[in-house]
Amino acid sequence: MKEAACIVSISPLRAEPSDKAEMVSQLLFGDCVQVVEINHPWAEVIVLDDNYRGFVDIKHLIMLSSKEFRRWNEALDYVYSRELLIIPETGGKMYIPRGSRIPAGLDTFNIGDLKFDVNDSNSSSTNDIFSLAQEYQNTPYLWGGKTPFGIDCSGFTQIVYRICGYNLPRDAYEQVDVGNEIPFEEKQPGDLAFFINSSDRVHHVGIVGPNDSILHASGHVRTDTLTIQGIYRSDRDEITHKLHRIIRI
Repeated sequence: MKEAACIVSISPLRAEPSDKAEMVSQLLFGDCVQVVEINHPWAEVIVLDDNYRGFVDIKHLIMLSSKEFRRWNEALDYVYSRELLIIPETGGKMYIPRGSRIPAGLDTFNIGDLKFDVNDSNSSSTNDIFSLAQEYQNTPYLWGGKTPFGIDCSGFTQIVYRICGYNLPRDAYEQVDVGNEIPFEEKQPGDLAFFINSSDRVHHVGIVGPNDSILHASGHVRTDTLTIQGIYRSDRDEITHKLHRIIRI
């Protein structure tokens, strides 16, 4: 397989090689992929972090030699800034979202032959899971999204945990099998709570907060009450999601 990295702020990862196809996830700047097949203008890729598979516009990628790919992947750290400005050698500006990947501590870096300058004037280095999760409050729900401009429930948990140094699978039904189950009474801020639908299938996930609260992406990233039955929304006076289990990573 060929190897490549994402060189745009956000690239839709689609279920089929078409702009009209469902967006199943996103690549963020610096994400590494293995290229399964190229059929211009589409590349079928496997995301290195979580083995998610889909199709991206090949113009959003830079192809790398094995040596360049290894060097780039080994140098990466996660962007903690709310927004990080980088300046391509070709000119202009590019804002990349939190959770993107660039080499740490450098003012200038290269991906293959492409050179970028870094302007990190608004950085944060928190590694507290719940505090970081709160910074996504009010982010609109977007199926397949992984950024503060649009995010889904498992993209929210994946990217927050990614920034804090944990590599989770992409979807909620996969994330539920990572870590250790915790009794409801022993839950702590930062734990993951999973919820099932009427078919007993895991379909939703959120991040446990203090005082029986939960942060989760439903319409937007919001704070609700976590009970042993599930998520209670006071504005509706109802349980909206049935609790399955709580996991500690």
